[in-house]
Amino acid sequence: MFKDKRIPEILEMRKEGLSLEAIGRIFGLSKQRIGQLIVEGIGRLKFLQEKGDMDYDDVRRLDLSTRADGCLRNENIRTISKLTSMHLVDLLQVHHLGIGVLRELETKLKLFGKGLNRGGLSPKESTCKTGIIYLLDEDRNLI
Repeated sequence: MFKDKRIPEILEMRKEGLSLEAIGRIFGLSKQRIGQLIVEGIGRLKFLQEKGDMDYDDVRRLDLSTRADGCLRNENIRTISKLTSMHLVDLLQVHHLGIGVLRELETKLKLFGKGLNRGGLSPKESTCKTGIIYLLDEDRNLI
């Protein structure tokens, strides 16, 4: 979706109210460059919204990595609404879908104002069938 893979994270930080200078320090970039990346990201998002060749709910709009896209295709998850309706524990059971893919999904879904379905899980942990525990912070973000 974006030429620079840092753009989704930068957009999220700016949305949370961080200044251009603060974001620049985090990424080691000037505030001017951060501003350029934000403009590029917003322009790309507007372009995708106006573009009519892809269904608005199509999971391809998330522009996922090859691994994430493959995991979702193998489970026949083709729409954003189906992805967001699946419980986090069910997603963790998908073959090759680990913490990195979950973080990617969470980041990309935030750009569309959506998130993963955590159901009634406690904010501290959720488990998958392999017994691996994934820690979540107070806001239920993956740690």
